[in-house]
Amino acid sequence: MSPGKIAGLELKNRILLAAMGSNFAELDGTCGERIQAYYEERARGGTGLLITETAAVDWPAGSTMPNTVGFSEDRFIDGLTQLAQRVHRHGAKIAAQLNHGGKMAQEDVAAGRPVLVPTIPAKGMSDMFELLTPQELGNFVKAAGPDGKGPRYHVMDQTDIDQLVAQFASAAVRAKQAEFDAVEIHAGHGYVISSFLSPAVNK
Repeated sequence: MSPGKIAGLELKNRILLAAMGSNFAELDGTCGERIQAYYEERARGGTGLLITETAAVDWPAGSTMPNTVGFSEDRFIDGLTQLAQRVHRHGAKIAAQLNHGGKMAQEDVAAGRPVLVPTIPAKGMSDMFELLTPQELGNFVKAAGPDGKGPRYHVMDQTDIDQLVAQFASAAVRAKQAEFDAVEIHAGHGYVISSFLSPAVNK
């Protein structure tokens, strides 16, 4: 419960809310009352640092789930600012988890948009499907895309990479403009950055 510090970010305690999906953003990617109240309640409860759920740097592209927070346009800043201010009222700090889903961008697949990859993934099914609930399985059916053929892959070239880097940078600037205290770059879970980092999928 003692205060903590991450670089220059001073925290009232060492309790951290890890990033996890709530799917509480509005359908247009903005932060409305539901998601603002969700995070404010956790700040009110005494959390020192809240890390938002995955937020799309190229919304709606790269979104890993419905109702994803967007950071790709200035129109998102007002709602994000309100969110940060409501968290700050309770002495907590807030960080934005910035992400692009790459091959895991379920919303791209469902909309028929190409998904970004470093190389075309190997074909094959995982035994993880045995562990999924009916609702989770339904999401995978949705992820088969509008024609039922599954994802359309786009292998990124240097121009694509440069554009994605710029999108992450622009999203970080918007986070600062919206009074967020920090950003976290999501580089795990098979999303686009982790795909580049893994020799198993970046060949």
